[in-house]
Amino acid sequence: MKIEGRPTIERAIEASKPHAWLRDIFFHARGKGFPGCVPFTCIPPELAEAAKKEPGLLSDATVIYAHRWVLASRSEAFNFMLYVNALPQVVIHCDPVVFEAFLQFVYTETLPKGIPTLYSMEELIRVAESYQCYTVERQLAEIVRKTVRCENVIDIMEKAVRLNSTHLQRICAMYISDNQNEVVQSASFRALRANKNPSEIQRSVVTIVSNAVFQNTYPLPPPPPHATNYDPSELTDAEMDDISTMNLVSDLCRACAANIGADVQLISKKDNLAVWCSKWLISVRSAQFIHTFVEEKVPDDVKSKTGCSARACFDVSAETLQALVLYLYVCNSISLDLTHSLTYSLTHRYSGEVSAPTDVLVEMVPLAEKAGLEHLSVQLDHAPAATVTPKSAVAILVAMKKRDLPEKDESTKRVTAMCYSKILSGWHVAASSLVNLLKTDLSLFLRTLSGSFSDEEDEHLDERIALMHWKSISDKNIVKRVLVDFVGSAGGLNLESTPLACKDTDQIKISLRVLDFADDLGASVSDV
Repeated sequence: MKIEGRPTIERAIEASKPHAWLRDIFFHARGKGFPGCVPFTCIPPELAEAAKKEPGLLSDATVIYAHRWVLASRSEAFNFMLYVNALPQVVIHCDPVVFEAFLQFVYTETLPKGIPTLYSMEELIRVAESYQCYTVERQLAEIVRKTVRCENVIDIMEKAVRLNSTHLQRICAMYISDNQNEVVQSASFRALRANKNPSEIQRSVVTIVSNAVFQNTYPLPPPPPHATNYDPSELTDAEMDDISTMNLVSDLCRACAANIGADVQLISKKDNLAVWCSKWLISVRSAQFIHTFVEEKVPDDVKSKTGCSARACFDVSAETLQALVLYLYVCNSISLDLTHSLTYSLTHRYSGEVSAPTDVLVEMVPLAEKAGLEHLSVQLDHAPAATVTPKSAVAILVAMKKRDLPEKDESTKRVTAMCYSKILSGWHVAASSLVNLLKTDLSLFLRTLSGSFSDEEDEHLDERIALMHWKSISDKNIVKRVLVDFVGSAGGLNLESTPLACKDTDQIKISLRVLDFADDLGASVSDV
């Protein structure tokens, strides 16, 4: 049934991208009075020098507002200033036009018009390097990479050394190493080599070029924001130069893992565990979430010690809460490969991912609806059932049973029905998982094959009889052994050619009742 006004799956995915909601708050929710905003006073370098003689000049400095959480997520320096030191305002030694362009790239990974008349790439890289926005610096250097030629690579290298941009130095060094013959014939290289009194910057350029050409070693990049145990010397060139690991989504993922700006605890009643999240982020993604859940305030002494300003309790697992928080940070697609080796993803080059097993997504459905996360709800209308395969169906049923999901929930019913359908249609694939259940948890095996999660005794009388009979049979009993082999062979074992044909027919019938749909498996009880 199509709900009027409910977005399409494509629109829901597009709106969930970090670039989409960050673009909206960048252009429409910055300024004095907007939640989470901090004033940045921009002082151009030339004005800073003049202000030493005339302090009154600083009164004309431009103030630009930006959200502390966004900048802290992309820079350890900003995180230290805005959260650790909790500065109410920050002074930036930068031209306002340059800083505004820099902020737009930080939020959206896009640049406004104005290169090179209003600002230059070098100015943007200088800001990124100065405030340890290393991922942004890397991305800007990749833009400059497209302009590198044999004629200008030495000049760009000098700028990279002057800017202290190791990313740009590395790009130039690798280019020189790959194009040695052409570079050495350029006018800039000949001028560098002919200089009798080189500057410190030129000496550094010569050293970097020599290491690249003669030793195949290049400048190592600094660690990404909030990285732990990061040692670039242990990485290969391919790993270090992979731009896919350096973007807005990856920074937000690291910020999520490092709890940057997190001040709210989402508590799982099931597991008695807490998941941290930023209240500002929750309010940006869903105001209804704040009004519905985040109500319980913490004492002042707890707040001062932990930084937790509020708590909210949920009747779901901590794993589900963690998947929800990760969606709030970065998600635009749903990828499932932690437990069942599944993948259901509508991909995009800017995609962030919620990684969660199918049973977690099923548990997340009512939570997303109650939290007012409409775009997530639309995605969850499609995702859980779409992840089920014959190979994963049994594992999903087991996980859903252990998670004790409400059987009357529509999403639970939909996924359960899909699991049974996949088991029947792909019996030969599901058999290996079923035979493990047959050996380890016969009761759950019986429920799985009967297609029910209900514990009503009247509905499972035959199953309980079969279970009692099964437990009474020795593991060495030929009936038990052959039945396990039958399941393991996905119905491919010919019962008439086995010792089962010589055994008691009633015993065989009761054993085959474990399967409950023998006809679908290629063996009828009446044929035995």
